[in-house]
Amino acid sequence: MALRDWGPRNINMDRTNLMWVVVLMLMAGWCLYATYRYYRILHQKGVAPPGDPETTETSAGADEAADKDTMPHVPALASNEARDRALFARFEQEVKNRLLYLDYQLGRDYYKNLLGVSKNHFAYLMRHYGKTNLNGYLNNLRLEEAARLLRECPELPISDVGIQCALPSTSTFFRLFKEKYGVSPAEYRKQAHRAR
Repeated sequence: MALRDWGPRNINMDRTNLMWVVVLMLMAGWCLYATYRYYRILHQKGVAPPGDPETTETSAGADEAADKDTMPHVPALASNEARDRALFARFEQEVKNRLLYLDYQLGRDYYKNLLGVSKNHFAYLMRHYGKTNLNGYLNNLRLEEAARLLRECPELPISDVGIQCALPSTSTFFRLFKEKYGVSPAEYRKQAHRAR
């Protein structure tokens, strides 16, 4: 364009074009932000994004036997609430049937992977359905096992009961037991034998 062609009309055209470029850039930015928020919310809820290659079953993955340390597939249910309830019920069944709570070396990541959810969703499930955090949930199961051992194995020393129930610290075992049952392990054992 020659210098003589620059007049008020061409300057107005450039301003109009510039305005459209700015509008398009703002719209593109909004779309990127909305996509970011969408995936962030999915991640917080522990839901895999659609088309995620890690969660899409392949024929090879379907043929493999279920790994011992993973949960069986939870079928899609009508609501997230029902799905979460079924997921936690299966988790609880696995933890109890395999006595996983008696291995104090298993960490939060192991249990999170057992459920197959994100750490935030795992924490939500523990609070909502376990009514406590992971440590409280596991300690409750351990204390129930300790109470059973105290009733059924009178010859077993109390310190060994704590160790067998994944509560190796005697002071912690005594404190947690008294908080749950209102008496010391020794008194609980005496009461159980008197009741027989």
